[in-house]
Amino acid sequence: MQRVTLKFSSLQALGECLYKLNIDKPVIDYYEYSFKADLTQEQIDAARECGAEIMTDTSDTVIPE
Repeated sequence: MQRVTLKFSSLQALGECLYKLNIDKPVIDYYEYSFKADLTQEQIDAARECGAEIMTDTSDTVIPE
């Protein structure tokens, strides 16, 4: 598992992705349309399909696709 921050274009997209990925106890930032969570590589790949911008939690740099 890897701690990542996922950013979205809207709160609705964030909510739909949380539901799709079935993430337990994410740290949600409603103002930035983002959340932080520990994710598996499969969940990270699924988040990309949701349209998430995926960033590492430690340096906040975009993970290359």
